[in-house]
Amino acid sequence: GGGGGGGDDDDGSGSDNDGGGAAAKRRRKELAEAEDELGEVAAAKQDDEHEVVRERAEDELAHAMLGAYGAFVVRLCRAKHASLTQRTVRAPAVLTLCKLMCLSGEFCGQHLSLLYSVVANDADHVVRLNAVIALGDLIARHPNLLDQWT
Repeated sequence: GGGGGGGDDDDGSGSDNDGGGAAAKRRRKELAEAEDELGEVAAAKQDDEHEVVRERAEDELAHAMLGAYGAFVVRLCRAKHASLTQRTVRAPAVLTLCKLMCLSGEFCGQHLSLLYSVVANDADHVVRLNAVIALGDLIARHPNLLDQWT
């Protein structure tokens, strides 16, 4: 009995050595997979942080642009005075309005009626055409806002 037990112990230790090698390989593989997952998680977190910073910078830029130029551009687009209705003033003003509307959904929603008024009523066909073309950009940028107008 003692010798048989010793033989079993030898076989067990031999199996443990083989199993230990296989177990070590499995552990190394599991560690490598865990490191890969951690690397992916860290990269995703970094991407998320970059996205937040980019969005914040974009919002700040939009607010600065709107604050600096929004009211002025809207006044130009609403103007009825002959000197302000010339194509050289009106066309760039309407295009600028559209670009500012692309920056901010809130600004866009506030001034859609003005833009559609330009499209429907402006005496200059170039100004109307530019506004219609810019509507394509607005539809791509703020589809839900323009849905009610289609």
